[in-house]
Parts: sequence; structure tokens; C-alpha cells
Amino acid sequence: MTTEEEKSMSYLLENVSAQFRDALSNLYLSGRRLAPPSVRKVSPTLDKNAAYIDQSRMRMMRVVRNLEENAVLMREEALTQEIYDIVGLVSDICEESTDLVAYLGVKLTFFCMEEQHTCAISPEHIRQLLYHLMSNAVKNTPKGGYVRVVLRFERPCKDILLSVEDNGSGIPEEELPGLFDWSCRPRQIGDFTRGSGLGLSICKRVAEKHGGTLSVKSKPGRGSVFTLRIPDKPEKTIVFHQPGFAEKNAGIHPSLLMLSDALPLEAFLIKNQL
Repeated sequence: MTTEEEKSMSYLLENVSAQFRDALSNLYLSGRRLAPPSVRKVSPTLDKNAAYIDQSRMRMMRVVRNLEENAVLMREEALTQEIYDIVGLVSDICEESTDLVAYLGVKLTFFCMEEQHTCAISPEHIRQLLYHLMSNAVKNTPKGGYVRVVLRFERPCKDILLSVEDNGSGIPEEELPGLFDWSCRPRQIGDFTRGSGLGLSICKRVAEKHGGTLSVKSKPGRGSVFTLRIPDKPEKTIVFHQPGFAEKNAGIHPSLLMLSDALPLEAFLIKNQL
């Protein structure tokens, strides 16, 4: 795809996602009127019925976010980078996601030798990348399995390595070469409803925008390891402001939204949204 074609596609994706976002906002408001949280808390039947709507709405919102992010990342502009504690960022995401992932009978753990490490990153995009990799790992992992998130700092080469490992179904060797292409067809894994197929393409672009790479090692039946490698840069580079997650999504639980295509109906009960 040429630069001009990417620009045209970027504006098209932005236009489409904006229209979907308006429709989803109306759906959210209607759902709140028909099934207020206060009533859902005391009515299990209503809560379960409303959870079906919330599950579908959040899965669609996740697709919309993917379209928006793909539109941004297709452009030549640099990402916003700021000095940020990447250990705290990754730790918080894992902590917020652990109980939700447990609904699938999967154990999520985080490991890092350091308690804090500040560097220049785009926190919103690193957050999105991690959620995408975690969602894929969870969908590939059977009940009783595990997903491990590992953050390491290589020296003296001064690289940051963020890995997501699972002991799930793995990926066939013939699918690996085109796995990060935006046109890659989503795989069917068990009974899960597939997403847009843009997730890994977004992850690759996020890695490249940080001057890094995204790689995968996988064997069928033995699981996969996806690894982000980016330079450990200390300098602060503010390019332009990007709305944070709460700004763009009205405070919706980020883990519930970003893992919505992997989570079962029980995860969307009102107790997980308050």
C-alpha cells in the first residue's frame, strides 16, 4: 500500500469509526435507561439479560478503537511520548485483568525484577499493545492454563523487553510469516467470536513507532511467546496530545473493554462494571 493509499484509508477508518462511536453511545444510554445499575444489582435476571447487551456493545467498541488506532498509526506523525513508569503501567494492567481472566479458568501473572523504571514511551499505545497480546493469549489458553507477562531490561544494549507467554494451542508454522499483516484473516479458536483481525497489526505498528520490533515464537500444542523490544530511551518528547482511555470511553473499565472478545458473559455482570 502506497503512502497516499494509507492516508486515504486512514481518513476512511476515522470516518467509519466516528459513526459507529455515535451509535454505540446511543446504545449505552438506552441500556442504562432500560436497565439501571441500581436495579441490576438486585435483579439477577435483569442483570444477566443486560450483560448480553454490554458484552456485544463492548466487543463492538473494541473494534471501533482498533479502527481508530489503525487510522492513527497508518500516518507518518510520531506518537506522543512522555516519561512514564513502565513497570507501574504493566503491573496495573495485569492487576486489573487478573480477576476477569479467572472467569476463564486461566491464571494471569506478572513478573519484573524492578519495582520502577521510567522511560520515554506512549503509555496509551503500550497499554493497547499489552491488552491485544493478553487477549490473544487468553483466547488460545485452555481452562487450567496460564498467561505470563514478563518485563525485562537488557543491559548494556539498553532495550526494554515486554513478553506475553501462554501454554495454549500455539500457532501453525505456516501462519507465522503473515501474522502481523493488517489483512491477516482472524483465526477461529474454539467457540470465541473473532475480532477485527487488526490487533496484531496495531501491535506491530506500535512497536515500530517506538523504534522497536515485535516478534513471536510458537509451537502448536505448546503455546506462544510474543515479545516487544523497544529502546530504553530516557528523553522526553512531547509531539501532540492524545486523549487518554477514560477521556475516549467515559470511564469504562479498561480491562473489561479491551479483553471483551475473550471474556464470557459472567464478566459483564454489573458488579464488574462499578
